[in-house]
Amino acid sequence: MNGSQPQTSGGALEGLHVLDLAGPMGVYCGKLLADLGADVIRVEPPDGGPVRRIGPFFEDTPGVERSLFHWHFNANKRGITLDLEKSGGAALFKRLAAKSDVVIETFKPGWLGGLRLSYGDLAAEQAGIVVASITPFGQTGPYSHYEGEELIGQAAGGLLWMCGWPDRPPVMMGGGPALHQASTEAAAGVLIALEMREHTGTGQHLDVSVQACMPLTLMTSMPQYYTLGELRKPRVGDFHASALNGLFKCSDGYGDFRFGGRLGQWEGVVAWMDSARMAEDLGEERFKDPAYRREADVYHHIDEVFQRFIVRFTREEAVDAAQRLGMWSGAVHTVEDMLSDPQLAARNFFAEVEHDNLGRSFTYPGPPFMMSETPIHRPRRAPLLGEHNADIYESELGLSKGEIESLRTSGVI
Repeated sequence: MNGSQPQTSGGALEGLHVLDLAGPMGVYCGKLLADLGADVIRVEPPDGGPVRRIGPFFEDTPGVERSLFHWHFNANKRGITLDLEKSGGAALFKRLAAKSDVVIETFKPGWLGGLRLSYGDLAAEQAGIVVASITPFGQTGPYSHYEGEELIGQAAGGLLWMCGWPDRPPVMMGGGPALHQASTEAAAGVLIALEMREHTGTGQHLDVSVQACMPLTLMTSMPQYYTLGELRKPRVGDFHASALNGLFKCSDGYGDFRFGGRLGQWEGVVAWMDSARMAEDLGEERFKDPAYRREADVYHHIDEVFQRFIVRFTREEAVDAAQRLGMWSGAVHTVEDMLSDPQLAARNFFAEVEHDNLGRSFTYPGPPFMMSETPIHRPRRAPLLGEHNADIYESELGLSKGEIESLRTSGVI
């Protein structure tokens, strides 16, 4: 597999044409659509966009073709170069948009409008266009022009307040949950807008606020406050209010164990521990009372006994035994663990992606779900900078070779 051709068949979004102008805040939106079969064209400045400058880099050597962030988030896309601010650049983009269904962008509110590329400008040329604008705080409101990125999204959206330990400052969650959430909501919004277009013939402007996406992830914190007037205790760390519900150290890492307390389950756990003569006093009659086990000093004692027992097992051994007793449990996996995980292997989750420009292939994560009738495409490498300029400008937009060369020498592409 390589990045030289668009998706050809089988995807649920086959035939959908997307222009992806997004920076880090929304680049995952285009990836989701590309994985579903849309022809997503990554539009970047001639010297490459900011996504290509985010590390880590292949072999620790920075370069516009070596960013692993770019490799991951722009897989399955095609790529062209275009400077929207150069003379003729905006007009050329408008011609591309007139042949497209969706535009994804993350610029400051009003920036595209200053180039006469706002939703209204594009809709005047193509009434069915859907423009998804993903920004830290949305297109309107007192914060709409504030700068922001992952940490700001988590902080302003309430997630940061909940993360960490009670006696320490908040801790940012890793993995970019704010930007992933905003991109995912944007992709869902795009599909809803396209469904509406089927009935009305017109597109619409999708205004996505990273801040507004975060409350969707806060579980009961908000309804608990506005219905009961209670402010949920923040930063609880690994706190849990009953025994055998949390993280426990195993011989090779950590496992997460959740004791549901179903009929006979306590006796089963105690018998498991007693088989190694490590139940200590937990077999005593008093521990059979669920209310007694919920007392703070009691459940801390139970956890301490269980910890001394469970550390003798590997994560997988402990999880397997606990599952057999009806406990919700799972190993805390590293990335290395996931690469050898039998469950992911059984579902063919990982794929080898050829990087023909490097003469080798790399293992990529696959799609998060399966579709029986319209398979999700396995990853193709991200496009090289300007790799599809000729395909798109000449073959699809109809420019002559002379026009393309003129645009290149003037720095437009």
